[in-house]
Amino acid sequence: MIKILFVCTGNVFRSMTAEKCLKKYLEENNILNIKANSAGTDLIPQEPNPYTIERLKFYNIEVNHIPKWITQNLIETNDLIIAMNFNHQKHIEEKFKIKVPLFNEVAYEKSEGVLDFHEYKPDIKEIENSEEEFKKFAYYTVDYIRSAIPEIIKNLPNFIKNH
Repeated sequence: MIKILFVCTGNVFRSMTAEKCLKKYLEENNILNIKANSAGTDLIPQEPNPYTIERLKFYNIEVNHIPKWITQNLIETNDLIIAMNFNHQKHIEEKFKIKVPLFNEVAYEKSEGVLDFHEYKPDIKEIENSEEEFKKFAYYTVDYIRSAIPEIIKNLPNFIKNH
């Protein structure tokens, strides 16, 4: 059994989306030897954004999610930890003393992070269309992560040894 852990900041957007999309892909393709999980580096009690939930539901992916904080136990009980962005990669290396790949490294061999909204639009303060922009960004991010899942599966042998 291969266990994959996706890590982002709050575990309510990127890592949660990756977990839910991977689980759906595994179910649809009858892949039984892979399990998906997710966690956050800075757990702040919050709910997933409604636009993220809306977009996941569009793909028939249900979101029953309780955010988790990354722990030593999660590090030890997963075969592959995937960081969604550079700050998560750095956090894991500093706190747990292990190097982990980025989501885009596993999917596309690219050293790029999957951005959160405030990273995508750091100067967004009082822009009138910020709600509409956030919806577009949430939809785009869910679509992007979902489309990368088959690549993650295809490239697993490059990141998982002895399985």
